[in-house]
Amino acid sequence: MNIFDECTPGHISHTAISKLLAENPLYYETVGLQLVDLGPASLKLIDVWEQFGDGMGEPHECAFSLNNGGRSLFTVLAEEPVRAHRFDSAMKFSIQDQDPDFKEVLTAFDWQSLDKPGARLVDVGGNHGRVSQAIARHTKHLNFVVQDLPRVIEQGRASLPSEFQERIEFQAHDFKKPQVSESPSDAYLISRCIHNWSDHHATKILQALVPGLKPGSHVLIWDAIIDSEPVKNLSEKFNLQQDFLMATVFNGKDRTAEETEQLLKSADPRFKMVKVHKSKKCNLGMIDAIFDSSR
Repeated sequence: MNIFDECTPGHISHTAISKLLAENPLYYETVGLQLVDLGPASLKLIDVWEQFGDGMGEPHECAFSLNNGGRSLFTVLAEEPVRAHRFDSAMKFSIQDQDPDFKEVLTAFDWQSLDKPGARLVDVGGNHGRVSQAIARHTKHLNFVVQDLPRVIEQGRASLPSEFQERIEFQAHDFKKPQVSESPSDAYLISRCIHNWSDHHATKILQALVPGLKPGSHVLIWDAIIDSEPVKNLSEKFNLQQDFLMATVFNGKDRTAEETEQLLKSADPRFKMVKVHKSKKCNLGMIDAIFDSSR
């Protein structure tokens, strides 16, 4: 992993990375997560595929669970404080260089095209609504519904700045269940969620949107997009490595744009992918699909 260097045969020397290991506790725990929790589990991937196949991709039938007595990642974190601390520290380290203002999201789609009186965007799995808040700051009329688990929704509602009280509402919702509302929404945003799931379950998430769509509604998927061509630059392999991680921990996967398009078609043939925006400044991209009821 290039943490140390072999300067001359048989002699190992320190590097800036190994110095970081010694001086940065979050990085230390990140490497620990890879070596202690994820590495051993990843060696069970082939065992999982031989035992369960790779069709349904159930979360509890993943390599991590097989390596931890059938327990899911979240069960392990709840039962083992040391491993929970290691995981939390690694997650904090992993987002240190992320864009806190979501500038990449703001440039990945023409939000002004939706910014009309009465327009509504549903932020599926939107956590505390930070992405919706960022978009709201750059629009005037667009309203938002942030959906997530009940506990998360209560936290988001309690922490919502007063400036957004009239435009952002929170709604507890299971994203595998059909969308129910008095009127269809203009757009649905699924941010960093689809890659946690196998094709089988990701298809269900997309199918659940259909009752809440109208002709021309956008389905926007903000997630990692794997290159279709071979990636030979080490610094650009992050999405491939993350794909391996998603398979190990959740039976999920990162996808190419072509694979996402096929996923949309499998969910409903009326989905039409119209644009792919890949950011040059981060590992994520925006896939824009519309609901074409004429198809």
